[in-house]
Amino acid sequence: MLKLTKLSLLLLFILLVQKKLYAQVFNSETIHVEGVVIDKNSGNGLPYTNIYVLHNSVGVISNENGFYSLNVQNLELTDTLRFQYVGYQDFNITIGGLKQNADVELLEKVNTLGEMLIFGAPPNPKSIVKKVLVNQALNYETSSRQQNVFIRERENQDIKELEIDYERSSLNTIDASLFKEIEQKVSKDITWYTDFLGNAYFSKNEEGKNLFKINPIKVISLQEEDFGDTKDIEKIVTDLAKETYEEQYWKIKTGIFSQKINLENDSTEDSLADGSQKLKYYRSNMFTEFKFQSFENENHWEFLHKTGKYDYTLVGGSRVNNENVYIIDFVPDGSGIYQGRLIIAFDNYALIRADFNYAEGKTGRDINILGVGYSQNQFEGSIFFEKQNSKYHLKYLSKQDEVSYSVERKISLLKKQERWLFDKELEEIKLGLNLAIKNLSSVEILVLETDLITLKEYNNIEQQKLMQVIYVDQFNDELWEGFSIIQPTKQMKTYTKTP
Repeated sequence: MLKLTKLSLLLLFILLVQKKLYAQVFNSETIHVEGVVIDKNSGNGLPYTNIYVLHNSVGVISNENGFYSLNVQNLELTDTLRFQYVGYQDFNITIGGLKQNADVELLEKVNTLGEMLIFGAPPNPKSIVKKVLVNQALNYETSSRQQNVFIRERENQDIKELEIDYERSSLNTIDASLFKEIEQKVSKDITWYTDFLGNAYFSKNEEGKNLFKINPIKVISLQEEDFGDTKDIEKIVTDLAKETYEEQYWKIKTGIFSQKINLENDSTEDSLADGSQKLKYYRSNMFTEFKFQSFENENHWEFLHKTGKYDYTLVGGSRVNNENVYIIDFVPDGSGIYQGRLIIAFDNYALIRADFNYAEGKTGRDINILGVGYSQNQFEGSIFFEKQNSKYHLKYLSKQDEVSYSVERKISLLKKQERWLFDKELEEIKLGLNLAIKNLSSVEILVLETDLITLKEYNNIEQQKLMQVIYVDQFNDELWEGFSIIQPTKQMKTYTKTP
């Protein structure tokens, strides 16, 4: 018996050591696990699936096609991951199990309201949706806070037409050949991606004005050049700016419309030789993107602000993070333009998740006045909030839109001298412009961690003046080694900057 006990202890010790060594080898050699989350029945990828470790809530979001990449360097084989998508059964798996097969199938599960409502008839879905904005101030986090965020911006600018009909110029340095050079050298298809990892800070001042700061940890950008060899063109623009003295300015005029312009080369001034950029412009852009979570924009959130334009269907109910929720689908009723699905909490009518896009045959604004056109062709939006200390805060958001611009007008560039009654015209460049551009842009924001701070702490945070940018010609997984990010799309991985 004694020998058997010793043998058993020895075997147990060997198993434990082997397991620990296996975990250490796994952690040291396998930095990321990559896979795809799909609907078990349809086989379609599930976009923006929430994936997190149960014991510490560390996690990621799958991308728009359901692909994900998880940093497992500091996790054990026995740690459990949860894959969560509203309206689907949660799926739990250990890191060790995920290593065997990283592709995950989720099974749709929408409960009938009869299973979830003990008393009373199901409420009217439109009345549920109306209460989202009524209860907004009570449900969402507005306190000062710090968020660790990963942001991905993508943009593709496709110039469909570019014709410049030179008429005249009072400047000797500018003639028809310059504009022919621009027509030939401007890139017709311009693409760029930027990945940003950093901290975002939110607060309100005593007057209730929203405050925002952002500081980078790591920034990577792939960007095409707008032009080819355009040093001569840049020099002309720079010289025009240098020769514009105090109380002089340039303006662009077409018909009865005119607008002052700044000829200074912002990209040269604000993108410094060492690869850094002034942070204030990125901060301003991101402040606008984060406003998407406020539901203020009535164009984007029309189905919350103008419920009379939509038909709502109460599909059923489910549970999200121990909360009962309504699942509501909506489509246009007449003049509405969106279709999608809303996930709204039973108890407080908080909008927890929304996925929506233009309905078939619908578009946004379509304006064409006096040869200037603007059309919103496509839009997709998705947002998810998590509850923390009785308040909901942003977990992720994504927006994608396609917009077309066109100009077919006679245009004059005028240099003027300020005077008391009428400004004096000094120089004029006149041309005809036929320009058509299709612009596809998207932004994704993943909030990795949220911590509440005080207004004093917010005020003490100093926003950096510059952010260092790593410019690359092609996406490389090693650039984000050790970080959990949104998995890039196949297009991003294979895209290479044009030589």
